[in-house]
Amino acid sequence: MSTILSKYLDQFEANDLVETLKSSNLNAFAKAYGLPKFLGGIRNYLVMVDKKDLAMALPHFKQWQLDFNSKKQAEKNVLRQQCPSCQAKTVTLREKKTWFQKIRFAGVEVFGCETCLAIWYV
Repeated sequence: MSTILSKYLDQFEANDLVETLKSSNLNAFAKAYGLPKFLGGIRNYLVMVDKKDLAMALPHFKQWQLDFNSKKQAEKNVLRQQCPSCQAKTVTLREKKTWFQKIRFAGVEVFGCETCLAIWYV
């Protein structure tokens, strides 16, 4: 019997966590759930481990979570300083002027490149 270790992951995150757990000789697998994209749904993945391996898997999961969050934060810091299109350092924080932009970009920072005029959000 298996138990859920983590859910709401995308496919790459789930596979990375499964590989981390398997490298520690723990029996783990990823399972997809949710509606398929062609029906308008979002496909999420959950990682499951055997109940007997759960106590041994938790420290590995916590370490993976810390490593993953630090990698994500490092990627965000790079995107705040460098354009993903042309790699220029002329990045500015864009103001959300219209109500549509305020709704569309709620909870994120919008950046723009002065060189190639690309816009991205973090």
